[in-house]
This record gives sequence, structure tokens and C-alpha cells, in this order.
Amino acid sequence: MKRSGSKQTRYCVGSRQSRVQAFSLIELLASIAIIAILIAVIIPAISSTREKGQRAACVSNIRGLLTATLQEATLNNGVFPDLHHPGLNYPYWFEADSLESFRESNGLSRDAFYSPSNSDWNAEAYWDYSSGARVGGYLYMGNDNNWGASATVNGAKAVDLPFFAKRMVDETAYQHLWVDLTRELSGGWGAGVNHQESGIPTGSHSGYRDGHVEWVPWEDLSERNLQVGGVKMRF
Repeated sequence: MKRSGSKQTRYCVGSRQSRVQAFSLIELLASIAIIAILIAVIIPAISSTREKGQRAACVSNIRGLLTATLQEATLNNGVFPDLHHPGLNYPYWFEADSLESFRESNGLSRDAFYSPSNSDWNAEAYWDYSSGARVGGYLYMGNDNNWGASATVNGAKAVDLPFFAKRMVDETAYQHLWVDLTRELSGGWGAGVNHQESGIPTGSHSGYRDGHVEWVPWEDLSERNLQVGGVKMRF
């Protein structure tokens, strides 16, 4: 006699098993190599794009400074504004009150006096260096005040013409008015350079008395320098 009742169901584990396939060492190394190549390609492209943007902003700054300087000269019988500090013989040192008056009367921001490629100099320590002095991020060659008397250009102290102009009509050796900072101090560059790559200057923007701005590559810039004491400035 058969016993009735519930049937027992047996569950069997099949022979199929899910397998997780791991990367081999060669595949892993290949992936790392591809990522490294992509990084090597992308980072320089990003840096190049950033520098192009910074150069464009730098040109805008210098053009604004040129416009303000020429306007002030026009209102002052052709004499360029005297912005330099009387006791500090470098063209990137400014008398604080004179620079502030120049800035306010021409609607310029503090950022206009510093290149975005050299953000280290756009700091309180430079802008408010002391109660009477400000350190800017560009060289101002107009109305040289005292520093021109102690400067040499390419080792030549005496020239037939003044290096830079005090007035719009002056006949001078050079036409530069506002120039990117490219300063060599104690034989090194450091942070005193607006445009550089791997610690070496790449070039400079020069703003001229006729109002135009142009890029001067390092190959040309390296041949010309202004020296005051132990400081060399390319222009």
C-alpha cells in the first residue's frame, strides 16, 4: 500500500557557476599606460588653453593702462603721469597716493595692475607694501622720475636719446610705456615673471606710446634688458 502525502522536492545545484573574470597583469599595465598617455596629452592642452586666456586678459590690462596714461597726459599738457616712488628706483614700484589717484580717476581695478599669469604678485603684501609704496605687476616706463638716471640698458649708460619719455612728444630710444614684468633678481627668475614655463620666461607683452600692444617672444626679449642696481628687467 502506497502512502499518500506531499512529495519532497529536491533542489540540485547545477553545474553552471557564475565566474568573475579578473584583469590580467598585462591588461592592467596596458590600462595604466593608456591613462598615462591621455593625461600627458590633456594636461598640456588645458595649460595651453589657460595661458591663452590669461594672455588675453593681460593684453586687456595693458591696453587699459595705456589708454588711461595717454588720457591723463592729454589733460596734462602732454606730460605722462608721475606714478613712480621717488626713493625706490624700479619701474614696478609706485608711490601709493599717486597710483591710487590714477586708479580711481580712470576707473581701474586693482587687478588691472597685475597679470593673471602671475597671481602670486596680486597680493596684499605687494599692493599695500607700505604706507607710501605699492609694488605693481607691470613695468611703467613713462615719466621715469629718479630710476632712469641710475639705469643702464644693455650695459650702455649713456645714449644720444633718453631711454623713455616724460612727455608724449619726446624723442626717445624706446617707445615702451607699460610692459609685462620679466625681472631677473640675483641671477634667478622666481615669481618676478608674468609669463613663464617651467621657470623660464616665454615672452612679454609690450604696450607702446601709440596705444598698441604686442607679444615679444623670449628670443627677442632676451636681447634687451634694463638694469637698476642688481635687478635686470627685460622689455
